[in-house]
Amino acid sequence: MARSVVIRVRVYRKWEYCGRTGDGELVHVDLVLIDEKGNAMYAEIPTKDAKEKSPLVQEGSIYIISRFLPGNYMIEFNFYTEVQPVPEDAVIMPELVYHLTPFSQLECHAGDQSRFIDVVGVLVEISDAKTMHLTNSAAPVISRDIVLRDLTHFEIKVTLWGDRASSFDIDAIYDPNESEPIVVLLVGTVVKTYIGQHYLSGNATCRWYFNPTIPEAVPFYNRRTAPSVDQARGARLAQAEIATLTDLATMDPYTIGWFASCAKCNKSCVVEGSGYKCRLCLSTNSKFKFVLNLCAFHYVCPCAIMIIAHLFYIFHPYRYKLSFVATDGTTEAKMIAFADVATRIIGKPVQTLMRARTPIQDFPSDITALVTMKFTFVVMQTDESFDRPEKSYRVLSMLSAHGRQAPERF
Repeated sequence: MARSVVIRVRVYRKWEYCGRTGDGELVHVDLVLIDEKGNAMYAEIPTKDAKEKSPLVQEGSIYIISRFLPGNYMIEFNFYTEVQPVPEDAVIMPELVYHLTPFSQLECHAGDQSRFIDVVGVLVEISDAKTMHLTNSAAPVISRDIVLRDLTHFEIKVTLWGDRASSFDIDAIYDPNESEPIVVLLVGTVVKTYIGQHYLSGNATCRWYFNPTIPEAVPFYNRRTAPSVDQARGARLAQAEIATLTDLATMDPYTIGWFASCAKCNKSCVVEGSGYKCRLCLSTNSKFKFVLNLCAFHYVCPCAIMIIAHLFYIFHPYRYKLSFVATDGTTEAKMIAFADVATRIIGKPVQTLMRARTPIQDFPSDITALVTMKFTFVVMQTDESFDRPEKSYRVLSMLSAHGRQAPERF
């Protein structure tokens, strides 16, 4: 009789598969196992054995597993499978196993369900969790969008679903006084496409690791203090059309100038034939925008603060509506930012501000702290600009934050 195979592995990831939408009956319990050399293999616990065998293995722990059904690409637990815990200090076992895909190559994996995608980048946007009703799901599902940026300023949206959406939380590592970027190693996602835009989708298979100690994250950490950061930002802005608030105030909203920007990576495009082509990723899918540079918070409109407080207490789920007056030294203008964009400007989800706010505060300190902060925004004129000579603007995105500035510098 053939000798039974015995393996010593760490349970790298564990999740329950309950159908494509995640709201059905349990189909099987899935595991990703890694050995001492960093090799990874998929494992599955069938429904009939899940009640007895699933509690024996916990994510992150090390076990000796025997009497299972081996295969070419996976192993399967059965009634006879034995699991023996191994003390953490008894063996040196990798904590992380990943195979990174560059952001620029994600499009090649769109629709491919045969492999998971792992990426690393800086967290630049995080939305509130929201409830959605999908046509292929009987019950509403929770989703949350985040945006990661790589070293070339290529950005990718990641949509988290279900438990992954509700459990994504940066409160434990976010320090508003330090203003340090958050590097994220994201594993177990798939590339999907919606209305021509590629994005990463993360469900029960997905995991993330904040500020991981991996070699690929070192360049992100070095850029926190390296002088090349501002140079890179300057080069990016140089490709765009720069305008002051005075320039924008004199523009006719019906003839206002725009520049072509790649819809995938936000780099500027060049003319090619009758259309435009991205210089970086060679995409021909473009959009148009103009850049407002050197925009700083001079003071916060009291009326806007009242509107924010009103939204805090009446609407659910909570959403940002950030109104303010900005100056760049040439003139002042009213601006407004919503939801994800406001979250990135303030640096915290609205729920975090709600939890931290005390009854004696007139307004959250994270809002009042924005006064004299300097940013570079991408903006567009609001509908009101077409009806009156005074222009107002909606912030579409924040390109960069430059810290606190003294008023006399403007």
